[in-house]
Amino acid sequence: MRDMKALFVMMIPLAALHVPVLGAVGSSAYPRMESAFDIPRSDAEDVIYFRSEDVLQGQLLSEKIGLVTPYGMLSIPLRRCAGLSFDVARTPRDAVVTVNFNRLSGMITDHVFRFRIGSSGTVVPIRKETVAYMVLRKTAEETDFLKDSEKPDLFVMANGDLLTGKAAEQTVDIRTDYGKVAVSFGEIKDVRLLPEGDITAIITKTTGNPIRGACETNELSLSLEMGQILPAVYKDQFARILVGRARDLAPAQFGVRPAAGEGVPNAEFRVGGPEPEAGLSGKAALLDEPTLTLDLGKQATMKLALIPAGKFLMGSLADEASRDEDEGPPREVVLSQSFYLGVHEVTQGQYEAIMGTNPSKFIDAAKPVESVSWEDAVEFCRRVSRRTHQSVALPTEAQWEYACRAGSKMRFGFGDDDRQLSTYARYGQGAEAGTVAVGSKKPSAWGLYDMHGNVWEWCADWYTSSYVNAATQDPTGPLSGQWRVLRGGSWVNTWDGCRCAARNKSAPDVRYNGLGFRVIVKVR
Repeated sequence: MRDMKALFVMMIPLAALHVPVLGAVGSSAYPRMESAFDIPRSDAEDVIYFRSEDVLQGQLLSEKIGLVTPYGMLSIPLRRCAGLSFDVARTPRDAVVTVNFNRLSGMITDHVFRFRIGSSGTVVPIRKETVAYMVLRKTAEETDFLKDSEKPDLFVMANGDLLTGKAAEQTVDIRTDYGKVAVSFGEIKDVRLLPEGDITAIITKTTGNPIRGACETNELSLSLEMGQILPAVYKDQFARILVGRARDLAPAQFGVRPAAGEGVPNAEFRVGGPEPEAGLSGKAALLDEPTLTLDLGKQATMKLALIPAGKFLMGSLADEASRDEDEGPPREVVLSQSFYLGVHEVTQGQYEAIMGTNPSKFIDAAKPVESVSWEDAVEFCRRVSRRTHQSVALPTEAQWEYACRAGSKMRFGFGDDDRQLSTYARYGQGAEAGTVAVGSKKPSAWGLYDMHGNVWEWCADWYTSSYVNAATQDPTGPLSGQWRVLRGGSWVNTWDGCRCAARNKSAPDVRYNGLGFRVIVKVR
């Protein structure tokens, strides 16, 4: 029997979702769901995991489960469910996961379940408030309701839920700079719904051509594969629609964590990236490409790499060489959202394309922009966000260190031998030597260049001199301060200033030729 104390450390429904082992069921059906909430599904019995840590095996006798979601009321056939999760203390954050890789959150309306105990045959009432998880047995016919002839769409909801089915509407109306356009679902590959701004939808057609504008289709009525109808779901409830690709993408996206602020996450990891930490299950986020390229205009582009959600030890241990007191105490930090991070520091060419100026001392379009203040960097992010309709920002200090380490627990992202630093970093130079072109050195395990050296990189956070009482999930630093955080070291620093945990600070309006930055794009 699994360690139930470990199981019940956190009972946040969707955050605990396990990416199931995939076993073929049919040519066009979904793979078999072998587990739910990181708990294996039995071939013989339903299993109830109580908050008291008791476990009961037998058979749930309910036929349907009622669920109130942000986008409508559903009555879901029990045998189309793989598992139920209850979070009474944080109402309404119950969850249902289905055998066809839907996940739905809200409030389960059933307060009492009838359950036949397997060992005795006795039927007993089970109150919802006593239960953590119900994991339903596998059956040979559990996916028989799926139709081989259909190619369902995948609806990624704004709260992180996943639904599969079809919209009753035939078109999406979008107001562009050149007029109103009705785009047929037959022409669409992907629809991104954006939460704010003049651009509220980006449609990618099957030809690859994009259409950007304000979405004027206010509601969609969904016919779900499970057999339910959701009438008139308002557009703000959607984050993304992937047309005809649910069978391919839903199983992979199933393990990706919902939106921020909804509990402790599971981790995603990039194809070719590190395995998740123990206790965090994950899967490649196929709805988010491993790289992202931004068009900055004037023939300038910027490439960013997907950095997986996960956890790491932030700061340095007491015995680390050249450690400063402001690098501790070390603590385990959870980053609940994946994000894209610039593969390179922002170059002079990129900066000039957006800002129209180049303040740098060591002039070269391929070198990092320097002599920029924190305020300059934030303004650059703001303008790139407006141009690209992406959420561009400076990384938090935690995001920066997590990305720099790339899974390493040593002084540097590549290990502990400072004699190798020169192959990864421009550092330790004389006063007039200056920077080198970005990408001149070796990349990290996550494909990032110059995380050590070249220029110090501004972070979003206000500086604090200690991590005592600092947040351990998605930390963003204090609410105010005198200095902003700098990370990574520069061309003029010695090796100790280039360590993963090394910190620096400066007033946000200061500019000098060792200060630059790189940016993140938040995954929607």
